[in-house]
Amino acid sequence: MWWAVLLVLLTIVAYIPALGAGWIWDDDSYVTHNALLSHDLPFQEALRLIWTPGNTPQYYPIVFTSFLLESRLYGSDFASAPFGFHLVNVLLHASSALLLWILLRRLSVPGAWLAAAIFALHPMNVESVAWVTERKNVLALALGLGSIWAWLAATTSADGSDDTKDDPRYGMCALSLVLFVFAMLSKTTISAVAPAIVLIHLWRRDRLSAGQWAFLAAFFAIGIPLGLHTAHVERTHVGAEGEEFVMSFAQRLALAPTSALFYVWTFVWPSRLAFIYPRWTIDAANAVTWIPFAVVTASLGAGAFLWRRGSRGPLVLMLLVLAGVFPALGFFDVYPFRYSFVADHFAYLATVPLAVAAAYVIVALTKRFAPKVRATVAAALLLVSTLLTATQTLGYADEETLWRASLTANPNAWMPWTNLAGVLLPKAGRQLDAGNTEKGLALAREAAEAAQRSIDIDPTNATAWTNLSEALRLETRFADAIKAADKAVEIAPQLAHVHWRQGRLRELLGDFDGAAKSFRTSIELPDRTRAPVQIGPVLRERRMDLARVLGKSDRIAETVPIYEALLAENPADAEAAANLARAEQRLGNVEKAREAYATALANAPDPRFAVMLIPGFVDALLSPPVTKESTSDAVVAARLLQQRVGDEPLALVLLARAQAANGERDAARATIAKAREKAANAPQQVKDEIEKRAKELDEAPPATP
Repeated sequence: MWWAVLLVLLTIVAYIPALGAGWIWDDDSYVTHNALLSHDLPFQEALRLIWTPGNTPQYYPIVFTSFLLESRLYGSDFASAPFGFHLVNVLLHASSALLLWILLRRLSVPGAWLAAAIFALHPMNVESVAWVTERKNVLALALGLGSIWAWLAATTSADGSDDTKDDPRYGMCALSLVLFVFAMLSKTTISAVAPAIVLIHLWRRDRLSAGQWAFLAAFFAIGIPLGLHTAHVERTHVGAEGEEFVMSFAQRLALAPTSALFYVWTFVWPSRLAFIYPRWTIDAANAVTWIPFAVVTASLGAGAFLWRRGSRGPLVLMLLVLAGVFPALGFFDVYPFRYSFVADHFAYLATVPLAVAAAYVIVALTKRFAPKVRATVAAALLLVSTLLTATQTLGYADEETLWRASLTANPNAWMPWTNLAGVLLPKAGRQLDAGNTEKGLALAREAAEAAQRSIDIDPTNATAWTNLSEALRLETRFADAIKAADKAVEIAPQLAHVHWRQGRLRELLGDFDGAAKSFRTSIELPDRTRAPVQIGPVLRERRMDLARVLGKSDRIAETVPIYEALLAENPADAEAAANLARAEQRLGNVEKAREAYATALANAPDPRFAVMLIPGFVDALLSPPVTKESTSDAVVAARLLQQRVGDEPLALVLLARAQAANGERDAARATIAKAREKAANAPQQVKDEIEKRAKELDEAPPATP
C-alpha cells in the first residue's frame, strides 16, 4: 500500500510544474477552440459528433469524450483554466505506473517497483504528460495496461502460474478485450498490447485454451483495421503526404532502426531532450546509414540466441520496444515527420519495456551490494530522474516557452521559429491596440526576425511567409507585407489561411475587389486539418471579412446571401443580423431591414451593441411604407435609447422624429425644446441637426399613418 502511495506521490511531485502550465501546440484544436466542447452545443449532440468520424482532428473518441466531460465539469470558461486537464494527464500517468507495478509483480519480474518508478519519473515521458493534447498517450496506455491486467487475471493464477485451464475466466477475457478497444479508440499505437500479450505468454511458456486463443485473435482483428484507419486519416485528413514524405523502401528500412536506437539511447542518456529533434537525411546509398540496421539485426540475433539457450527475457523486451515504436518508425507516414522523424511522445509506450530492462540491469548489477547500498543507489537514481523531469516540465509552461526551449535545443529547426513568430504576433497586436507602440513594435520586429529565420532554413514554408507578412503589417510596412503574403500564396495556393492573410493586406491597401477575391478563396478552399464543425468560428470570420470588403466596394447585394447563410447556421448571430439589416436598408428593402434589426436587438450581446442599433432601427421603422404599428414601435425604440444614454441631444432628436411620425406633435415639440436645452454646450453640428429636425417638424403636415 505504502509503496503505491509513494509511487503516486513521486509522480505528482515530479510533475508539479505541469499542473500550473498553460496550453501549447495543438491544444487549441483539441480543447480550447474545439467547437465540440462549447457549452452552446447540447451534450448529446457533442457526444454524437465526437463518435462520428471526421469531426475531430483524429478519430480518438475516448479522448475527446474525456475532454467533453471535463469541459462540462469545469464550466463554460474551461479554456482559461487548464489545471484540471493537466491534473488528469498526471494522474493517468501515475495510474499507468501503478498498473505496471502490479503487472510486473504478478509476473514475478525482478525490480518491479523500481521499473514502475523509472517509467513514472523518466524525463523522456514529459512530452506525453505535460502536453494536454497527448491525453491520447496517457489514456491509451492506462487502458492498455488495464487490458493486459485483465487478460493475465483470466489466464494466470494469482501466483503467476497458468493453471486456469479448468476455469478459463472468459468474463475477464471479455473485459480485457473491451479495455483494449477503448485504448485503441484513444490512440491506435496501443495496438502493441496484442503482440505484448503473445510475447508474455511465449516468455512464460503458457498454454492457453481454445477460447482464450479466440479472444486473442479478436485483439488482432480489431487492432489491425483501426491502426490502418489511423494511417489513412494521417495521410488524407491530417496531411501526412506530399514531397516531404516521399521515401524509398530502402530509406524507410534504414530509418526504422536509426529511430529505434535513437529512442533507446535517449532513454539511457536523456541529456538533450527536445520537442523538435533535428530531421535526419537518410542516404540509402551511404554505407554508414546502415550501421543502425546492422546493430539492431545483431541485437535481435543475440536475443534469439539467448532465447534458444533458455533466456527469453532480452528478446521479449527488444521486441516489445520495437512494437511500442513501430507505428512511428517510418513504415507509415505521420504528420510530425514534416519536422522530425523522432519525437519523445512517439516512444511513450516503448519506455515501459525500457524501464523494465533498466530496473532488471540495476537489480542485477547491485544484487551483491548490501540492502542499504542498493536502496541508496535506487533513491539517488529516482531523485535525479525527478529533478530532470521537473526541469524538463518547466519548458511546457506555455507555447512561447516551449518554442524558445525547442530553439535552445535545436536552433536549426524551422518549425519552432515559425511558431514562435505566430505566438508573438497576437501579443504585438494587443500591445499596439492598447497604445503601447514601442513594446508592440518591438514584438512585431522579433516576430519578423523569427519568421525570417524560418524562411532562411526552409524558403518553401508558406506559414513563415504569412507570419512575416503579418509582422510587416504591424510595422505598417504594407508594400513589403503584401509581397510576403503573395509569396505565401505562390508557395501554397491550396492553403486557405494564406489567402485570408493576403486579403487583409489588400483591404488595407484599398484593393477591395482583390481582397474580396482572396477572402472568397479562403472560404472555398477546404482545410483538411480541421473538421467543418471546428472551423465554424474561423469560417464565420472569413465570411464576415468578405462581406465587409464587398460593402466597401458598393457590392451590397452580394453581402446579403452571406449574412443570410450565417443566420441560417446561427439564428442568434446578432452581428450578422445587424449587418444584414443595414445592407437591406441600403438596398431599400425596408421590411426585411426591420425584421433583421429586430433579430439583432433580440440577441444583442450587451447594451452598448443595442444602443448602436436603435438609430438605424428607428430609421427603418420610419421609412415608407409607414404604418401605425411601425411608428409606435419607433417611439418605443427611441425611448429605450433615451433611457440607455440619458438626455443626449441626438437621442432626443430621434425621439422627436418618432413622436412626430406617430402623430404626437406636441410631445415632439417638447422633446425638441429639451434637446435645444441639453445642447447648449454641444458642438455646432449637433445644434444644426436639432434645428433641421425642428424645421421639418414645423413644415411637415400632420401625420396620418
